[in-house]
Amino acid sequence: MNNDYDIKNINFIRKGSGKKVLLLHGWQANIETFKPVFDILSKKYDVIAVDFPGFGNSKIPPSNWDIFDYANIVQNFIKYYNFHPCSIIGHSFGGRIAIILGARANELIEKLILVDSAGLKPKRKLKYFLKVYSYKTIKFFLRIYCLFFKKEFNNTLKKIRERLKIKGSIDYENAGNLKEIFVRVVNQDLSKFAKKIKKPTLIIWGENDIDTPLYMAKKLNKLIKDSGIVILENAAHYSYLDNFNKFIRVVDYFISNA
Repeated sequence: MNNDYDIKNINFIRKGSGKKVLLLHGWQANIETFKPVFDILSKKYDVIAVDFPGFGNSKIPPSNWDIFDYANIVQNFIKYYNFHPCSIIGHSFGGRIAIILGARANELIEKLILVDSAGLKPKRKLKYFLKVYSYKTIKFFLRIYCLFFKKEFNNTLKKIRERLKIKGSIDYENAGNLKEIFVRVVNQDLSKFAKKIKKPTLIIWGENDIDTPLYMAKKLNKLIKDSGIVILENAAHYSYLDNFNKFIRVVDYFISNA
């Protein structure tokens, strides 16, 4: 774990009183994507929404960070601001963090709400594996070529990618200085952590989510003993925005009832 990131470099907003609720946004998102939820819940609860390191107005983390460094900094944030026990609402990437914290920081958490959460190994088709292994083969022989002819590997690889029109996912292409971190984060399967969650967990999913398909919600439901699923109709990966009113009603009921 890296300990060289100052908690004070995390940008956040806080409002309201009552039960504590922490909002954790998805990859390539920030506080603003959770602002509608923040505005409504803060009328009844003590709510914090954070910008993860490297997103929004939070300082970028070291390039060698992984998913557990993000979980560690959020755990330290909760302790530093004495914001516990809290219910955590984690969307997509934020769901990854929520799963890890639910497994290892039980004493800080009251309830978990996983919204179109990432964290499980996706089902892959043959086309995907052919693409991945073809790219790995190109990189392998390119390294040999660059060593033999004393060429700079990264620049040469970039030129080949451009020439062959090889692109990664949209999240990868838009990751900027966080590309190295994204590669480590996106491939992390958190199934074993989900099994360790003991707190009441609500799994909320968009029925039309193609980024984290509905089968992932059902798998999480099986892995987490004390959990239930709510499927939001006519909603995709940002289901909490697509079916906002139902999302708020369900979340409010879950948080407010013991």
